[in-house]
Amino acid sequence: MLPVFGTAAILVAAPAPLLSTGYVAGNTLAAQHFNWYLYHLTKELNNLLISVGIGQLVTDDTQLTQAVGLNQVSISASGTTVASAFKGDTWTKFNNSGGASTYDISAGASRSGVRLTIEETNSNGVTIKTGTGMTAALGIGAVHLLWDGTQWCKVGGANIVQVFTSGSGATWKTPWAGSYKVTVTGGGGAGGGFNGLNGGGAGGGGGGTAIEILYELAGATLTYTVGALVAGGNGTGTTGNNSTLTDGVVTLTGNGGIGGGGSSAINVGSAGGSASGGSIQSKGDGSGAGFYIASIQISGNGGGSIWGGGAPGVVGTSGAVAGVAGGAYGGGGSGATNTGASSATGGGGAAGVVVIEF
Repeated sequence: MLPVFGTAAILVAAPAPLLSTGYVAGNTLAAQHFNWYLYHLTKELNNLLISVGIGQLVTDDTQLTQAVGLNQVSISASGTTVASAFKGDTWTKFNNSGGASTYDISAGASRSGVRLTIEETNSNGVTIKTGTGMTAALGIGAVHLLWDGTQWCKVGGANIVQVFTSGSGATWKTPWAGSYKVTVTGGGGAGGGFNGLNGGGAGGGGGGTAIEILYELAGATLTYTVGALVAGGNGTGTTGNNSTLTDGVVTLTGNGGIGGGGSSAINVGSAGGSASGGSIQSKGDGSGAGFYIASIQISGNGGGSIWGGGAPGVVGTSGAVAGVAGGAYGGGGSGATNTGASSATGGGGAAGVVVIEF
């Protein structure tokens, strides 16, 4: 009566009674005939209801019950469970206390309009696979899907977040049709380093961010690059790397923050990175300047991105001085200043990020 699932343990929850027709007790010929009739009636009604996708009737040997149009499935085993094409609306609940699970629903459903709810009840997580290279990691909560005849579509439930902190020309496929909120942030600029008594190193600018909501079919390929971190150096800091994402039509770009100055007596603050391609664009914060005034040396702070992460400036009087690296994601590194003879190295700029919410 239910789709065939791998080796995982499957139980059918007892739904509310539809018709009470208690079996006739005893071993008389009449009792045997009635029980035989009830068994075959249940079987034929099951076949009829499943054929039209309404649901199922089950018997517990005392009464007939109906699943109110919804097949209820419980899976407690970890590992991979492969589902056959769903014939009717189904609620699958995972209680995979033994470890993480993968639920392969690539076979889809036998007709359009079939609804599927997948619920995770503990923190081990379920990876939902809807096709080759098409996955979504579900934490605690439930996601509601609908088969439209060719693909799964999300119609409600928990918000799933996919975070990419590295990758160059990497790809990711959408697991189902629906809306995808994409946030692309560039890397932070590295801070500048200044040696001597009459100046200070400036911080690096924060990475810029582009945000857009994309509407994609299942299996659409998104290609992304995450701006890698940049190391701080003595003198002028390195500008942060850009982050990008495209679906082949729309391209989002978050540019890296500008590196902080460290080679002049007065090093002005650096600009944050710009952004393009999104309905929302947020420029990264500019950094603080580095300079010397009234016997006080100042190292500039790094600029933050929309995630924050700007690092505080550092001043030292002896030995090698290193600035503070920018924080995740896209934070600019701090400026560094050394009033002694040793080197000053600005803080590195943090890597950017690509975040997909669906």
